[in-house]
Amino acid sequence: MAKLTWNDDVGPKLARQATAAFAAKAQAILDEVHGSASGHDVAAVKATLRTRWQSEMGQLPDEALLDKFAERLASGQRVVLSPTGTYSA
Repeated sequence: MAKLTWNDDVGPKLARQATAAFAAKAQAILDEVHGSASGHDVAAVKATLRTRWQSEMGQLPDEALLDKFAERLASGQRVVLSPTGTYSA
């Protein structure tokens, strides 16, 4: 009979994979909104972003982050997420 051993890296590895998958899905939303948001009113961009994020991610980022994303997207800046969940514009 084989002996089972625990791999201590399982938890952190799964967490990294889940975070990277979340960031990739969120990036796709941001890029799609970016394609149509430039020059539009920040409130309209925020509404679009909120609707897409809620329907595809099942949750929303906090309002301050949603505001920052909408402002940057409306001004034509691309928001780039990293696999760790940070962002830059």
